[in-house]
Amino acid sequence: MVDLPQHAGQVALWRDLLSSSSPWSELMRINLFTPYLAGYGVALPLAFLMPAGTAIKVVLTCALLGFVAACVALRKECRGDPRLDWLLITPFFGFAWQFGFVTFLVVAPLVIVFVRFSLRHARACSIETSAILIGLGLLMLLSHGLAFVFACAVGVALATAHASSVRGLASTAVPYVMLGIAFVGFFAASKGFDAPPASGVAGLSYSVGFASRIAVLFAFNHGFTGEMAMVSMLLLLAPFAIGAVKDWRMAVPAAVLLLVILAVPHSVMGTSYLFQRFDLFLLPLFIMMFAARPTAERNSDVRQHFAVAAMVLACWAGLALMGHRLIAFGREAGEFDAVLAAAEPGKRALAISVDASSVAVDHPVVYSHFATWYQAEKKGLVDFNFANFHPQVVRYRPEHMPPAGIEFDRASHNVDWKKHRARDYDYYFVRHGRWPIPPQLIANGECRIETVAVSGAWTLLARGACQD
Repeated sequence: MVDLPQHAGQVALWRDLLSSSSPWSELMRINLFTPYLAGYGVALPLAFLMPAGTAIKVVLTCALLGFVAACVALRKECRGDPRLDWLLITPFFGFAWQFGFVTFLVVAPLVIVFVRFSLRHARACSIETSAILIGLGLLMLLSHGLAFVFACAVGVALATAHASSVRGLASTAVPYVMLGIAFVGFFAASKGFDAPPASGVAGLSYSVGFASRIAVLFAFNHGFTGEMAMVSMLLLLAPFAIGAVKDWRMAVPAAVLLLVILAVPHSVMGTSYLFQRFDLFLLPLFIMMFAARPTAERNSDVRQHFAVAAMVLACWAGLALMGHRLIAFGREAGEFDAVLAAAEPGKRALAISVDASSVAVDHPVVYSHFATWYQAEKKGLVDFNFANFHPQVVRYRPEHMPPAGIEFDRASHNVDWKKHRARDYDYYFVRHGRWPIPPQLIANGECRIETVAVSGAWTLLARGACQD
């Protein structure tokens, strides 16, 4: 979960600012005009009772349970085969989970609930379903903008597919029109309240090709693509293998998802991995198009029992692969504990990732933000920081924006003592692996750099005496 430390760091900063215990209150401000407000908001009260990282993990556990429950309820709404519920266990551990898109994962159950009531609304429009959709939509708007737009797109597509006349479509579209107005108003108010600072990363990027986009459908996790692709193929074939009845009109949500994966940019204004994260919804929306056969007919076909057994084994195989990697990663990540323990609390630190890759999970950037656990657990402040980003709930005041921004995050091994104002930091968390520590950091010409702790691939350095 690449971004998990940053999200825990956000919650810790928010908690400390509210309790007036933050040593960084002059540098930071709280931004209530954020589309992540609900996602962080459910973790905030827990963070007063436990460490911020633990609070985030509790919220993610509830999100997983809520996601599976919401998916099962959606399958029932579609009168689907109950045996397909096995397919709803693995999707949560997809691309968004691997990269630690916490706020997206937290809102995922709401997206599924929204789709469920969108289907009910499309079948029988009523004031009750309209009110429920508006309420769910507003909650999603405060949770994650991308999820909000996707859920509304699915709802509009379902309404269009089920409409028998233009007049009927107009009445069904009322909640979506109101949510569209709320969307425009929210972001207009946000920009009017505090315009985002100029960013060095702008525009759209379609750098991911067609083949890689299709691969998202068959490998629900970054890394070990071959094994997960085999598991994914078995899970995608399961509805056909157990003899479920196809209802192609119910394929509309899956078609919207396919359009997102094929057409949405890879990144917009510095926010990357936009379409990849939606693999989370592939299986729940896919099984919507399969209705259950009569119970007697299902039980009389011996071949279906073998198909169900294969589906169950494929599901557990995927979870076993994930568990094996997590155990290995836990051992590897434990190297950081020693350098974290050696750091005094309440200091400012610069994270330098010479090598952010993980052998344990075959991931190129999993340690990019790992040093931010110092911020989450010991009241420190670590750059690069998500507080640089305009939509975050806690962000730097414009006059205190550090030069170690998103560009530095992507190439921190090229740390420049003057350009990145490295003298402002007390600590330097360096993950170098088998590579040397950047020599320009040590021989900076101004300050003596001292080694505090070394543990495996990690070294903690401290700024010593400096020349005037």
